[in-house]
Amino acid sequence: MIKIIEADQGKPYDLIKHRILNRNKYKELLEIVKKNQPNLSIEEIVVMFKELSETGCSVAMLANCIAYFFQNDDDFKNKFSYLIDGDVIDCNKIMVDIFSKFYNLAKVSIASYEQFKFENNEEAYKFFGGDSLEIFKKGYIFDGFDEKGNVIIKSRFPKVNKCVATPDQVAKKYFNLEGITSFEQLKQISKDVQITDLKIYQKLTGLLTDSFNFWCNYYFKDFNKTIISKKIGIEDFKNDYNSFVENVELLINNGYLINVSSRLKTDVYMHTQKKLSWTKISTDTVGHVMLFKGFDENGDIVVSSYGEDYIISKEFYSILEFEMMEKQNKIKENTLDDLLENSKKR
Repeated sequence: MIKIIEADQGKPYDLIKHRILNRNKYKELLEIVKKNQPNLSIEEIVVMFKELSETGCSVAMLANCIAYFFQNDDDFKNKFSYLIDGDVIDCNKIMVDIFSKFYNLAKVSIASYEQFKFENNEEAYKFFGGDSLEIFKKGYIFDGFDEKGNVIIKSRFPKVNKCVATPDQVAKKYFNLEGITSFEQLKQISKDVQITDLKIYQKLTGLLTDSFNFWCNYYFKDFNKTIISKKIGIEDFKNDYNSFVENVELLINNGYLINVSSRLKTDVYMHTQKKLSWTKISTDTVGHVMLFKGFDENGDIVVSSYGEDYIISKEFYSILEFEMMEKQNKIKENTLDDLLENSKKR
């Protein structure tokens, strides 16, 4: 039987702060980080784990979700074997794998212009089969001279390459440069680089449906399955808690998982089963998201947060947000080769 250790966003930072006492456990997490970010130093990983502890509730929720969806999936166990120890799935490892994969990552668009060099105009006309007007018609323009006096002809319209990558990966692949560590450096190299920062603590916190589906699609990009999220129409049950419970349980019985989140500045509180203290879920600057685990004997909401079960009183349900998550096989997109092959069979 599989044992699942649920994620605690603060645990990696605690382990690395006290690494002398937790040598084996923290080294396992370091190996995962180095697999995704081989150039990070120990000091940089400490900073990364600190960011995770402060803003990683959604990453912890997603890690728990992955574990529960894929605990009996042999394909997942083979592909992500470095996250599993026998019959134990430690969600903290999945959480660190997700966070380090997305750390210092951006959506990058690079506009590149095809360029030719000729000794003189006549060589250019000969190459393109016509005069300057013909060259223009074919999508090119004269663009001055290089330092040796060669004529430069450049494409009028850029070819745009898009990727999700770290700055050093972009610099090496598209500019053949080493030692680039920030996207600011890339912007200085080329005015044709457009960057959308995807720092995980900015984009995953709050976990809107669109961003959740983007992260899952990217995380599982080399895997044949993924997880998608859809909003639950909680407005339909604002004044009917029993109907809400019935519908949530129906979703769970049909294979969905549920996440629960609170907006900024909402007065929602939760406590552990021991009821030693109450925790305010949201602040003025940050919300909180958790994996829903069910209802207790009083009908209160049970969630996974900080690696253990917390209880949110049912009186708060109408000001919480709920999303349903579903494990799906990826739909294979037809390539041109597939279409041509299919047409031959007709």
